[in-house]
Amino acid sequence: MFICIDLNNLITTVDRIVVQELEENLQSFMDSLERIQNTGETYGIFSTDPEQDAKDIEEHIKACKLLIAYHTPFDEL
Repeated sequence: MFICIDLNNLITTVDRIVVQELEENLQSFMDSLERIQNTGETYGIFSTDPEQDAKDIEEHIKACKLLIAYHTPFDEL
């Protein structure tokens, strides 16, 4: 008995799942950053200091965007 798996479809499916999760994280980070910028309040995601937390969140936003671009097929960018 043989099982054939189309690796191209599997990779595409996994990439789409990864992108979906990264986009959700990205939105959460952007919401948190906006809250800090608008109110000066933070939930302390990475630091209890709002300025440091904002810096750390900005770095994670950049990382999420980079990973989203990596996992998104060129024809979908």
